[in-house]
Amino acid sequence: MEISTVTPPCPQCGYHTNNNLPTIPSNTPRFAELLRTNECPTEQEESTFRSFIADGQSSLNTIDTRIALIKLLLAKLENDRETISLAIARYKEPLNPIRRTPADVLRQIFVHGAGHDRSARECRRSTPHALDLESPPWVFGRMCRRWKDITVYEMPSLW
Repeated sequence: MEISTVTPPCPQCGYHTNNNLPTIPSNTPRFAELLRTNECPTEQEESTFRSFIADGQSSLNTIDTRIALIKLLLAKLENDRETISLAIARYKEPLNPIRRTPADVLRQIFVHGAGHDRSARECRRSTPHALDLESPPWVFGRMCRRWKDITVYEMPSLW
């Protein structure tokens, strides 16, 4: 026993899986001859062609309308997706693990990042001047208030 499933048309665009395209008249040698010559079609051929053209144009109009609706739906979906994507990104920011990194771990990172973990002689040769705004203490301090407080108030040795 065969079970047939009938799906209802889409409420937004009207598409239905059972939508049939108009039957295209067969490509006969006679039709090829009409295209190749300036001969007139018979009344029956003319009637067939006109009927197909009318049905075909109606189908094209329906398809164009559905395409326009689908484009609108797609634009709305893309906009909704962008809105949700941006909101997700914003809500992920406070959950970043660096925000929970203990201050003692950050101090160690800053010491290594500033190059103060090297010998005193190497450090003097390569350490940038404390007023150089591109030097590590300044860069670390510009990241956020917490990092600035650690580098300025808790780690004067970085300067």
